[in-house]
Amino acid sequence: PRAPADFPALPPAMSRQEVDNAVGEPTRPDPDGPWRYEAGPRAWLVHFNASGLLVRVVEILPGGMENLVVQ
Repeated sequence: PRAPADFPALPPAMSRQEVDNAVGEPTRPDPDGPWRYEAGPRAWLVHFNASGLLVRVVEILPGGMENLVVQ
């Protein structure tokens, strides 16, 4: 993925394709769950609703702490 700074810029209701265009292909795309992006010890989970629109992005920090980035 691109720089971690790109994730907070994702607005809710983006399509899966728009997210892919904005931050690149996920490390682990999951058609039934969140997309996972990894960069070193950090990870981001990009959640979509049943219609395939972005609903939230959660950053997983080292140690497992979660930070809500987009909602």
